[in-house]
Amino acid sequence: MSNDDRFDDASISRRRFFQLSAATGAALTLPGNAVADAKTEAFTAEYQYVLNHTPEAHAVPTLVRFDDPSGPTTMEGLVGGDADVRTTTEPEPAAYGKLTTTEAQAVADLPSASEFQFSPGSNPFWRIDYYPLGVFPEPRRAVDYTGFEQLKDGLRVLEDRYPDRIRVKNVG
Repeated sequence: MSNDDRFDDASISRRRFFQLSAATGAALTLPGNAVADAKTEAFTAEYQYVLNHTPEAHAVPTLVRFDDPSGPTTMEGLVGGDADVRTTTEPEPAAYGKLTTTEAQAVADLPSASEFQFSPGSNPFWRIDYYPLGVFPEPRRAVDYTGFEQLKDGLRVLEDRYPDRIRVKNVG
């Protein structure tokens, strides 16, 4: 047995790797086996890891924040079609789409694209605390299954809205 641990130099922990692996449908590869080398300051460390460690054609659930209100529309025109881009300007300019590595790099070249986040879940804008379709949208309006991180966030939102009805205790 070797003392080498693939996660020693990885940008994510072993636990986070398994969470991300579940969220990507097990398309994620282990540290050291990147299939792409997409880099930009706008990518969060987690997003960059997921993008680089999934097959090139794998579409990653992506939330892109923009500095300019025209950014979401520009992204929609750039990748549209298969990415099924959803846009908003409230509470800030943002767009959601399932992007391949090539599409993510094209959007990252937009001057107003400021941050890319891995955003699995049913509500495309839960990471910016915006719930235009409700905290947990009905299935026909959802963009995917409810993710674990989104579930925790959604329960927190519901607890804040209805403190006389809901109490949530996080364990672990």
